[in-house]
Amino acid sequence: MSTLEFAIDVVARGSVLGADHTSSPEEVDKILGATPAENRSEGQMWRDHGLVEFFWERGADRPEWRGTHFTVQLHRLSSAGADVAAGPIRERYGPLQVSLRFEDLRDALADLGVDLVELPSTNAGYQEYWQPDTGAHILAADGEIDRIIAPLPAEAVARKATDAPVDQQRIRHLLQASDERRSAWINRHRPDVGDEANWWLRLFLQIEQTIHRNADQRVLATRLYLWAVDRSHQDGAFSAGETAVRIAAFSSSLGFHGYTAELAEELPTADQIVRDCLSALPLTLDQARVPCVLSPDNLPAMRASRQAKNLISAAAHHLADLHDPALAEQLRTWIATKPNLA
Repeated sequence: MSTLEFAIDVVARGSVLGADHTSSPEEVDKILGATPAENRSEGQMWRDHGLVEFFWERGADRPEWRGTHFTVQLHRLSSAGADVAAGPIRERYGPLQVSLRFEDLRDALADLGVDLVELPSTNAGYQEYWQPDTGAHILAADGEIDRIIAPLPAEAVARKATDAPVDQQRIRHLLQASDERRSAWINRHRPDVGDEANWWLRLFLQIEQTIHRNADQRVLATRLYLWAVDRSHQDGAFSAGETAVRIAAFSSSLGFHGYTAELAEELPTADQIVRDCLSALPLTLDQARVPCVLSPDNLPAMRASRQAKNLISAAAHHLADLHDPALAEQLRTWIATKPNLA
């Protein structure tokens, strides 16, 4: 095993030995080992596991930590030495080499059928790449991998790919418009081919900014966001699974920011959110219970496994709010399969 095999797993699976941004601090410690290196500020926590750092946030008056991302600091192998990856990572992959050429990782991923998208770089001296299925964000300098961050959401990629956001004045118009007028506006402004998904993602971002910046428009903006997400799915820009994850994450984020009470009548119920996530699962429970293997011949199964993990993780945020006991038990059963998923 080697640094290359380690990086392949991180990018293709979006996790480190199964720990990812959906893992709790206790789950990460169980996988990577407890660490005394912890920083906390109001509402944020960061833990350093040597080669890997995990980050969480917590809303006001909410006891649970919600993961945001993790970073694999591959440059530390040369600056701090191979012992920075001691413990479970070394046990799995052996001693890691001190550097990894980007072209070696790119070629190995291509052999697996895992594609990378080059991004405009906002970091001087770096080249940036993104893996759409897992959200893994790779930064390279002088041809070598510096670090891998996961996940970078599709909305953030859309923002990096353009400097032409939707005019906020247009958002104010859409807030008050009827569904018919909204549809007419969409038909006039949506690109015909090539950039539909990014166009919708930029629109979602603008609406979300209105929700957070303008309390007096929060209800209208929430209605507009849900309408836009549904319309984008009807237009074929996003699949049912992507749409279910987006709605689940949106509702969870509003709860995290303390908006649930004022928006309760606007948002779908936890039961509906979870049902939509589970109905979009691309595999069966029996299939999910079999550990996913990375291989060129297994690409469809890899993607289905990752989609299932995204859906289960999104639904899991709503477990505590479910009213249907049978649905809650069904979700718990699916959550138990997550360690086997890509």
